[in-house]
Amino acid sequence: MLNSIRASTENPLVRALVLIFGAASFSSCGTQINTLKDAAGISRGALGVPPAVTSLTITDSSPTNHSPLSISSGIVVGSVEQYCLLENDTDSDHCIWHSGSLPSSSSDSASDGPLVLSAYLKNDFGISERVDSNSVVIDHTAPDLASASVTNSDPTNTAVFSLSYGAVTGTYSDYCINENDTAVADCTWVGGPIPAAYTVTGGNGPKILTVFLRDAAGNLSSPIDSNSVVLDTTVPIVTIVNPSAGTTMGSSSASSFSVSGA
Repeated sequence: MLNSIRASTENPLVRALVLIFGAASFSSCGTQINTLKDAAGISRGALGVPPAVTSLTITDSSPTNHSPLSISSGIVVGSVEQYCLLENDTDSDHCIWHSGSLPSSSSDSASDGPLVLSAYLKNDFGISERVDSNSVVIDHTAPDLASASVTNSDPTNTAVFSLSYGAVTGTYSDYCINENDTAVADCTWVGGPIPAAYTVTGGNGPKILTVFLRDAAGNLSSPIDSNSVVLDTTVPIVTIVNPSAGTTMGSSSASSFSVSGA
């Protein structure tokens, strides 16, 4: 058997075929090796490949009044020397390039309304494809309440204070009413529209109600104070001091009565 193979390979035609097929097999193997090397190089940003990032996310809730905004980037492929973040703009010619990789926050300068960030990365080999973030609504404008008034008579004997309000500018999602207290930190927030009446709880005396409004982004209105109204729920007591208790009197013997009360 071995002698047969040896004799076959000594044939010039057979020897030529072996060399041709062997070279083809080696070339195919080399191509696979080079392909793997190329893929590894791209993942490192080598071989003249620009960088790339898989995603960009603004993690703040929408609407938001946060500044800076928190951002999260996906997987970065390749080396990054500079980055650019555009607001509601996709034209890389408008980029202001910053050294380093994508940051975890961005101080937006956009006016109120929807915002999308567009990211570009750059190295010596070029600029990445654009990656857009999700859209969030920017809201830095607080609601405004023109006035608040207690319409009860002054003094009043009811703890239920009727209220009227001036114009509201902007939108709001909840409100707070404090009694003789102007600190927003003491607020108990209630969702919905400001009420037509409020029940005071602090006992008799002068009452000023302070109203705050808050929108969905967390913007607070300025505090609005009502007029002052005295609550007086004390029932007057009448006392006869003269004549004294137990004295018998008739129409002929009484000329006057002394009465006191509060």
